[in-house]
Amino acid sequence: MKIVVLGGCGTVGATAVGDLVSDDTFSEIVVADKNIEKARGLVSKLDSDKLSAVFVDVADAKSLRKVIEGASLVLNVVGPFYRFAEPITNAVIEEGINCVDICDDYDATMKLLEMDEDAREAGITVLTGMGSSPGLANLLAKFGSSQLDETEEIHIHHVHGGEEDEGAAVVYHRIHSIEGEIPIFKDGKLVKVRSFEKEGIAEIEDVDFYDPIGVVRVYPYPHPETITLPRYIKGLKKVTNKGSILPEAYYIFIRDMVKLGITGREPIGVGGQKVVPVEFTVSYILSEREKKYIKMLDGKMGSLKVVVKGKLNGEPHQYHFTATSKGTGMGEGTAIPASIGAHLMANGEIKEKGVFPPEACIDPMTFLDVVKTKESLKKGEPLIFESIDKDGNVTRMEI
Repeated sequence: MKIVVLGGCGTVGATAVGDLVSDDTFSEIVVADKNIEKARGLVSKLDSDKLSAVFVDVADAKSLRKVIEGASLVLNVVGPFYRFAEPITNAVIEEGINCVDICDDYDATMKLLEMDEDAREAGITVLTGMGSSPGLANLLAKFGSSQLDETEEIHIHHVHGGEEDEGAAVVYHRIHSIEGEIPIFKDGKLVKVRSFEKEGIAEIEDVDFYDPIGVVRVYPYPHPETITLPRYIKGLKKVTNKGSILPEAYYIFIRDMVKLGITGREPIGVGGQKVVPVEFTVSYILSEREKKYIKMLDGKMGSLKVVVKGKLNGEPHQYHFTATSKGTGMGEGTAIPASIGAHLMANGEIKEKGVFPPEACIDPMTFLDVVKTKESLKKGEPLIFESIDKDGNVTRMEI
């Protein structure tokens, strides 16, 4: 079975490729990237007969179609997804190839969900948002909901930082997330807030991610769980998604750059040259990260916390899921769920045809059973599962 990993040598892509090499499901793994030298370097480093590197420009339809032609499965980790998710999904539908992606832009997810009928007619499955948040978060929310008689609220919190490298696409995504509308499912309906307006500021809160991260201030994020979870978990009254980046000063720096308004897309004249403000801003943010902010952390770390609230036996009840670790960050947190999604897809565990978020087509226990087999996750901390009754009594449980 041949899998093509689009964006295969970035922070997330390289980790996914490294995990896929150990999966006997795949006999051929193609690392497809615009940075062909870096892709070849990854193939050389991993030293597996399964691997090959190929150039692809996903913005060029012909280049993209040529690379994915004949594949059994495509794993797409190319960001920003608000720019690339739709054309790549169009390509896999036209080629009739199953696809897994890690799309975390809600507006892009909405466009993909509208392509459901086209995917079904092509006889393929597109699993979208199969990372950490969205991805693992959706499945933990689904599992928590299954333990309650009624589910009323789901709150997803995430934080990570300290990765050795950070691509421009990641920063573009953060800027897009801060400056645009942020969907929140509130009082049983979808509403949209903005980061620097009253309703958005009211959603900021401090969350305890436990050691080694501790309490972090998280901000509303336009991730797609607030769009998809109410579609598949009935009775919900509120769904939020909030996150931040470590160190906190780095994320505040990015927010301040957006607040200053230097993220325009139209070129302006600077010293006789044309400069696109957002391109300068992204480059400046990455430069400051390298010089200042990366030194504030002792290595990479990350956490995902999912809170599910509702009723059990007629009484208020909550389930909390917290996965916090030092030594694993965005790469592992996003890439390993993506590679597991590819594994499940390739092994026929996902049978529905169309475009689906994780909670619509994956059994949480099937997913978690695969997680337990991953050597690459054993250096992280185990998933903490807490049951909280109406009186606030906390019981730690095992899944």
